[in-house]
Amino acid sequence: MMTLLTGQGNCKRIVCPYHAWTYETDGSLAAVRQKEGFPSLDIDNTSLVELTCVEAAGLLWVCPDPRVREWNPDDATRAVVAELEGLLGADSAV
Repeated sequence: MMTLLTGQGNCKRIVCPYHAWTYETDGSLAAVRQKEGFPSLDIDNTSLVELTCVEAAGLLWVCPDPRVREWNPDDATRAVVAELEGLLGADSAV
């Protein structure tokens, strides 16, 4: 995981500090550093997507499906979170 933005304010573009790819503020990919290393990349159809995430047991849980808008863990996931809370000492409830 890489933080793209911190704090407040306005920016004209977002630059990933890891890959140095540049995104427009709407999430569309504007430029790719060392583009030759990604021959199959379709810049016009590649963008950042918003993913549902939640902090539980001191960890960040991210749902990779952008259609899911709310985190509803099943019983097995709740059990894992509870066990992790016990191991890590995190004060978080699901």
